[in-house]
Amino acid sequence: MKYYFSFGLLLILLISCNNAKKENQEIKNFINKNESFNDFFNEFSTDSTFRISRIKFPIKGFNSDETNINSKDNPFLWNKEDWSFYAEEDFNRSKSKDIKKTDTIKTGTSVIYRIYKEDSGYDIQYKFEESKNKWFLVYYSYKNF
Repeated sequence: MKYYFSFGLLLILLISCNNAKKENQEIKNFINKNESFNDFFNEFSTDSTFRISRIKFPIKGFNSDETNINSKDNPFLWNKEDWSFYAEEDFNRSKSKDIKKTDTIKTGTSVIYRIYKEDSGYDIQYKFEESKNKWFLVYYSYKNF
């Protein structure tokens, strides 16, 4: 009788441990799940607080308003204050008569998002890279010639 009781207790203990391992693995898988770029970008383009949290300033780029900067030899460095103004303009959803087009180019762990007006000289590019399962802005180019 002792053996049956001990065996039953051991069996319950093993099943409980196995269930705990499964739950722990499910939690780990959820935490380590890569962030979807589409979900990230939707929040990035609509929430300025979230946007700032995903940029480690200063970031490299180009700014056509700064004519003395050569983007190839000496990239423009965007600081938080300057970039925030431009980003708000880029994602402005106002009823402007100007038609802005967009392209998204995905390559491995990076994505380039482009906003432009055909044949106008207006061309904005964001380069995002994935790091530790989250997306971050790593490069920003503003051209308005």
